[in-house]
Amino acid sequence: MSAYYLSKYEKLQLLGTGSYGSAVLVRPKANKSKRFVIKEIWIKEKNQEEIESARQEAALLEQMSHRNVVSYIESFFGGEYDYILFHVFTIKFYI
Repeated sequence: MSAYYLSKYEKLQLLGTGSYGSAVLVRPKANKSKRFVIKEIWIKEKNQEEIESARQEAALLEQMSHRNVVSYIESFFGGEYDYILFHVFTIKFYI
């Protein structure tokens, strides 16, 4: 796990996993009232093309701004994982 990640964020809950990694609910250590999602992309056993694809995803999300896309905050790389940080998208249902 990235030293940068550990220094800035506290893991709260695993939200889901897939073949390329997992999504984790986190909060910044500096502002514990905020919540974000970090996509942890496991790159240790991936080939160079798959690693580049993951990093291109982060670069594309950084440039994207659309009301139907969860907004990108930052990405960083560290050891066995690449990380992409997003705002949390929540829906409230009223019955």
